[in-house]
Amino acid sequence: MEIMMRMLLAIVVTGLALASSAARADQPGCLKVDKIKASHRYLKPGEMMTVKVRLKPSHCYVAVDSNAATPANFFIEPRPGFESVSGGVSYSHFKDANVHSDVSLAGEVEAEVKLKAVQFVPAGQYDVHAWLSYKAADEQGRVRDETVSFTIPVSIAKPTDISYWDEHQKLRDTLVTTGELLLGIAFLPVVIVLSILGAWPEC
Repeated sequence: MEIMMRMLLAIVVTGLALASSAARADQPGCLKVDKIKASHRYLKPGEMMTVKVRLKPSHCYVAVDSNAATPANFFIEPRPGFESVSGGVSYSHFKDANVHSDVSLAGEVEAEVKLKAVQFVPAGQYDVHAWLSYKAADEQGRVRDETVSFTIPVSIAKPTDISYWDEHQKLRDTLVTTGELLLGIAFLPVVIVLSILGAWPEC
């Protein structure tokens, strides 16, 4: 009985060692998250926010078949308190296409997520998990199925933490640009007068 237990233990240990070795030998995936951009700094309960996740391949391309109905499958994990809808997946930075092939090789992928927090979601930091399944292609044209997972951080703030400018980011950016332009216009006559009088300070 003791000999059998030792043999069983040896088999288990060997199996775990092989599994660990195989896991370390796996090549990293093609796509890596490059940037996550949200339309709002905070998500208010009852409102919708658009999040765009930009992914770039590290050592290969993403194969896009024009004949395929869905070149990639985008899945967002359901989370209590949130409603999530995929806004679609887009591709860009294509490699020079082969005119005899229906498959294009993209160098950048963008996945869009529309998030909505239901009413009475407590303030705090939340994570929304998502997966993107796609076809990766190497320089030799060999294609393989891969899946990349990523986490979208979402901030639910207290009503007192959300200022007017946080809710109107586009307006704030427009006013900043307009202010810089008006400041330049106001300073222009001074520059002209100093140039005429020869009083412009030397650097």
